[in-house]
Amino acid sequence: MKYILALLFLPFTMFAQQGYWQQQVDYIIEVELNDEDHVLEGFITMQYKNNSPNTLNHIYIHLWPNAYRNHESALADQLLENSDPSFRFSKLSQRGFIDKLSFKLNAEACVWKYDSNSIEIAKLELNEPLA
Repeated sequence: MKYILALLFLPFTMFAQQGYWQQQVDYIIEVELNDEDHVLEGFITMQYKNNSPNTLNHIYIHLWPNAYRNHESALADQLLENSDPSFRFSKLSQRGFIDKLSFKLNAEACVWKYDSNSIEIAKLELNEPLA
């Protein structure tokens, strides 16, 4: 019985491993804190390696701090659903967000826009497809 069971699971296990891939992104983050104005300014350099079998024409970047930008974010909805009104009634000065964004691919500006459903996600149109 053990041999039959092993044979039945072996093909499933092999099939589950085929086609697995994960993108690779390496970051260099250079940031300065202006503690008087409570502002971070900086640059992030990303090296993105496409390990998928698909050629990419765009990539998505999560802008996590924008979850705190206004009351329309998924975070605001979740906090309210969890009976935590602190964010809903917070002052603008108590929240954070990312602005003044620009993206470049190999020193050339990229066209980007916020995702139509969330200001927490930026969609970057790549200047050339990434194989």
